Order: sequence, then structure tokens, then C-alpha cells
Amino acid sequence: MPKKSKPKKLSTRLKRIKPLSPRLTQMMQQATQLRHAGRYREAEFLYSQILSERPNHPDVNHDMGLLAHHAGQSELSITFLQKAIDATPNDAKILNNFGAILEAQQKYEEAAKLYEKASLLKPRNLIYLYNAGSALQKIRRYEEAIEYYNKSLNLDPRQVKCLSNLGTTYQDLCLIDEAHNYFEKALSLESSNPMVLSNFLCNLNYLSDISPEKTLSLHQKKAAHFYKRNTPFQKTHPTNKPIKVGYISTDLRNHSVAFFFEALLAAHNHSEFEITCYCNNFIQDDTTSRLKALSDSWVNIYNLNDDQVIDRISQDKIDILVDLGGHTLNNRMNVFSSRAAKVQITWLGYPHSTGIPNMDYRLIDNITDPVDQADNLSSERLIRLPKGFLCYRGNDSLPEPQSPPFTKNQYFTFGSFNNLAKVNEDVITSWSRILLRVPNSKLLIKSKHLLIDSVRNRYLKLFEDAGVAIERIDLRTEIKDQDEHMKLYNEVDLALDPFPYNGTTTTCEALWMGVPTVTFTGDRHASRVGASIMSHAGLSEFVATDIDSYIELASQVATYPDKLTHLRKNLRNQMKKSDLCNTKQFAELIEEQYRKLALD
Repeated sequence: MPKKSKPKKLSTRLKRIKPLSPRLTQMMQQATQLRHAGRYREAEFLYSQILSERPNHPDVNHDMGLLAHHAGQSELSITFLQKAIDATPNDAKILNNFGAILEAQQKYEEAAKLYEKASLLKPRNLIYLYNAGSALQKIRRYEEAIEYYNKSLNLDPRQVKCLSNLGTTYQDLCLIDEAHNYFEKALSLESSNPMVLSNFLCNLNYLSDISPEKTLSLHQKKAAHFYKRNTPFQKTHPTNKPIKVGYISTDLRNHSVAFFFEALLAAHNHSEFEITCYCNNFIQDDTTSRLKALSDSWVNIYNLNDDQVIDRISQDKIDILVDLGGHTLNNRMNVFSSRAAKVQITWLGYPHSTGIPNMDYRLIDNITDPVDQADNLSSERLIRLPKGFLCYRGNDSLPEPQSPPFTKNQYFTFGSFNNLAKVNEDVITSWSRILLRVPNSKLLIKSKHLLIDSVRNRYLKLFEDAGVAIERIDLRTEIKDQDEHMKLYNEVDLALDPFPYNGTTTTCEALWMGVPTVTFTGDRHASRVGASIMSHAGLSEFVATDIDSYIELASQVATYPDKLTHLRKNLRNQMKKSDLCNTKQFAELIEEQYRKLALD
């Protein structure tokens, strides 16, 4: 077999490029020094002069591309870098940097190709291998991403970012135990890395074999490693009128957190409260625009470091700072750990205590966190909102739900549209028992993870091993159009809640489309959210007390066609009138707590 031709070495490639004259070389050196010093306009002037004489020189076009990217000129940046690549197609450094700029523009497919080529040219370069894995992970080519991460780790097994990304990749493949192991390895090397700390802690919520007490203990132990600013925050009694409230989130966009947060933001009393949103994401969409319009102030903090964010919050004289993300992706736990405001609260986006000593309060309710049962499972003081800790704002433009599908099908359809990582083997065992008790039934599962053949096959085998014929399992992949996603509920008769990590948005969306969810009260907040939603929607009869009664209840409801038909017609109106959708009441109750806390 003939040997594969290797990419030409950089040194060989450079011999084909006519070198710059001594005068232009000196200009190039000056321009590069100016660029590194942040004097971008002066650097651009010199680079432009060089290009007027050598328009196709790869290094000059490369540097001009970086300058254009820094100036926010995306298309111009690509034009320059493409010229650099055309002149030197085998320059690994230019390929990698071009990939990084494309990735920053969310052009992940194109970026992955450039990173892969760079790593072929320089197979021992850790950065190129890591970047290839990261881009492939973003486009859900998970098995290939794992290969690149492992190649990089084979060269240096102490790469924390690589280990952490392997953890999130296995999480994307719904292999939660494997993810846990990689997060542990990463933390053993760098115990204070905030990204890894949060990845490790967030992943705990998916594990079914860890007690609530152990979960809290790990949160408190790991949270002690988050950054704390050396200069302590000085508490002062507020003199602000109105009370200044700041919300920090990476999810102020088309995201499940925003679906609930928008309801509160729209109902806030702006004569008594001044609302500032600190947005930790460069993504801007229609939801972002709506949230901006509902805020008094909007501050983008995505490119600010933690100290800069803390300084800005202090400058804004925020009385109450509210975290909406906990240990989910791209959080700012370091800001809260360092005490950026007199009162700090966590709410909504994370189903557990943060463990952060300086996080003062959590907003929950009596169902998610019962009195005398849950207080010792939280490092924060619990504030129980009397009408539920969530408020949902449904989409009135969606058509009314259709009749339950069993009325036209010859079978009953259970369903779950939750994050598939929540569907562990214990959940599959329980759902299989329900299916076996309701012979003429199927289960429809929708998840983005089901695009991956290995995930689909693994889940089908788990059901088959539990005694359910795979023909009874209907697996659907992601539907990006939100309206079409919601319409898919017209194919579901009854939703089933996963555990120990319940659904939240999915449960509310199902209700909006006339589909109730059967759930049960578990032993921690994450496994009681479903009970809270159903109860505050006026549907407590769909809440069981344990797994066995959950299986019994779901099996029984499948035999109540009249009840389900009635709910299909009336549930949206019932929901609108319930505590779950009473935005005015919800805002007033939260604002009542804010007043007490600000003056305490």
C-alpha cells in the first residue's frame, strides 16, 4: 500500500513566499509591536501600507484579519484570513487562528475543518487538537470530539480543560457516570477552576445513586474553592429609592430560564424597583430584545472579568443581586462568592443549593422544599414563596390543543421531551413497568441527543432489556422551530416526569398544550419541582408520593379517557387562571421579599 503523502512542512512552504523587503520587514515588525500593545489603528495603518505593495502576503493578511475581528468587522476579517489561507494553505497557525475567528462567529462546521487540518499538520500541538475537539463537540460530532481530546491527553494527561470537556461530552452522550469521573480528574489537578467546579456540581443533579445530604456536602466542599476578592464587601443600609435589583444570567435569550424570568420582569413595579440585567452572553435574539425593553438598565458583562463585574455592580449601587443560573454553563459564581451586593439570592435556573457561603437566600416554595425537611439541605436560607417559586408565561399565539391522540389512534401515548440526560436507568425501568401495565401503549421520547446513533441504540436496548419491544418506543430528535416543537404535544396523551431531576419548562409546555404530567414527590428540590408545578396549576391529583404509586397513577390515568379529553379542552384556560401563570401576584410576592431583605 503506498504511503500517504504528508502535508508540506511550514519551512518548505515559506521558501515559496517571496520575502518582504528590509523596509517592509521593519514596517511589519513595528505593526506587530503596535498590535500587541493594543494600538490597533496605528498597526492597521502600517499593515495597509504593506498590503498596498504586497496584497497577497499571508502574514500581513492574517494580522489584518485579527485586527478586523477585534474591531467587530466579521466579514472583513474572514476576507483577510481567506487570502492568507489561499496563499499558504498548509500554515497550521493561520488555519488555527482562522478557525478561532469562525468559531467566535458560531461557524462551527467551518472552524472544525480548519482545526482538523491544523492538527494533521501539527499532530503534537495540544492547542490544535483541543480546538478540533471543542468545535466538533459544538456540532454534536461527539465520538470524533472524544478522539481529539484523547489524542491531546495522550500527549499531556494533565490538561484540565481537556478533561473537563471530555466530561461535558460524555454528559452530552447521556453517560453521566463517565462525565462525573472526568470532572473529578480535572478537579484533582486544579481544585479552584470555576468552570470545572460548576461542571462537577451541576452533573451531580443527574446522578440517581447519590443522597441529598451527600450532594449538599459536595456543593459546600467544592464551593469553598471559588474565587473570593481580597477586599471584603462593606454592607451598608440602602439609601436607594427605588430599591435597585440586579439579575445576572447567561440565559437572557431564547432559553428556558427566560421563559420564566420574562414573566417576572414584565410585572415588576418600576416605581419601587429599578431593574438592571447583567447579561453574560454574546448571543442576542428576539427574546433578548424583549427583556432589554422590560429592564431599566442592561449591562453586557460577557467580556468583563470577575473583578470588573463586581466593580460595575458596586458602581451601580445594587441592593439585591439575583443569580439565575447557579452552576449551569457560563455562570458568574465567582462574583457571588466575592460578595458583590449586600443581599445575594439564587433563583430559578439551578435545582439545588449553590453551596456558596456568600449566597444568602434561595427562592423556593413549600412543595419543592418542605419546612423541617429541606432547610438542612441548603447552604442558603430558604425563602418559601406561598404561591409557588415559578411563574410561567405561555404563548397565546399557539393554536388550541387538539383532541388527545388516543381518540384517533388505536393506542395510548406516553411522552417525555426532557433533556435525555435526566432519563437514567431507574427512570427507564419505571417507564417500562408503566408500558407493560398498559399493553396498548407507546412511549414518545424527543431529545436533541437522539440524533446520535449510539445514544438511540443504547436507549432502545435499555427498554428492550426491561421487557419492552422496541416497536413501542418512538424516538424523535430535536425540532428547532418552537411552534412545531409545541405542536408535537398533540401526539402525546400523558407526559411522564423523569427523576431525580424533574422537568420544568417541558412540564409547563405540556400543560399549555393540554397534556398533564404524572410526577411524584422525591427527596430533594430537583425531584419535587414537578409536584410544585402540577399542584400550583391545580392538578395535584397527578402527583404521586413515591415511585410505586407513580407507576400505579400513570397506569390508571391511561384508563381515564374522559378526564384527559376534558383537560385537553380546558387545561390552558385553567392554567392561565392558576397561581402558576399569575404574573402580577408572583411579582408582588417576590417584591414583598425584596423589600424585607433590602431593609434588614
